[in-house]
Amino acid sequence: MEDIWHYPRTVLAEQLTRAIEYNVIHSFTLFAPRRLGKTYFLNYDLKPMLEGLGYNTIYFSFANQIGNSITAILILRPSLEVWSNWLSL
Repeated sequence: MEDIWHYPRTVLAEQLTRAIEYNVIHSFTLFAPRRLGKTYFLNYDLKPMLEGLGYNTIYFSFANQIGNSITAILILRPSLEVWSNWLSL
């Protein structure tokens, strides 16, 4: 994926990847105001690094889903099925 608006955050992605790989952390949360590149960072920097090491990644945004749990479940279901299948290998 190439996007002219992407600002690479390679160092941060490497730090998080190492922390996950060495079991220092197993999850994390990104907090920042809207439109500062959180989704770009996850999809363009961190996700490719983790998938390159064999990790399965799932990205889900709760934006526009608050109060709509059925929609959230329907959106998450394909990713959860993939994850479930991977766990049963």
